[in-house]
Amino acid sequence: MSDVLDGQGALVTGGGSGIGLATARRLAADGAVVTICGRSKERLDAALEDLRDVGDVRAVTADVTVEDDVASAVAAAADAAPLGLTIAVACAGGSSHMGPLVVTGIDEFRATVEVNVVGTFLTIKHAAPHLVGHGGGSIVAVSSIAAA
Repeated sequence: MSDVLDGQGALVTGGGSGIGLATARRLAADGAVVTICGRSKERLDAALEDLRDVGDVRAVTADVTVEDDVASAVAAAADAAPLGLTIAVACAGGSSHMGPLVVTGIDEFRATVEVNVVGTFLTIKHAAPHLVGHGGGSIVAVSSIAAA
């Protein structure tokens, strides 16, 4: 465990599993006060149990496609850390359809765009003012093949 991020607040959307969970683990191990968010309370609870001994991690149930949810998650992350929010990782993503585009329905496509594009936009939109207010920070937008 390192203290390189000691006291800094980090928000990780999609932090309940996969790349988001691994990112939350690393940030917490480096001393950040980490807030993970996702739609599934059960998945977040399991992630919190998994991260219990790593560092200071908390969870907020939020849907990144709902602006009020994102604003609340960002505020919770900012309030949780002594140095406020300095790190935002937009990692929520995915697709309900893994197959050829030509057989993808428009509703499936729109849902994928909402999570992967709108969710990332909302995370950055609400996190950026906190980082600017602290004189800087880091915003990381994660993409993977599962979202393609």
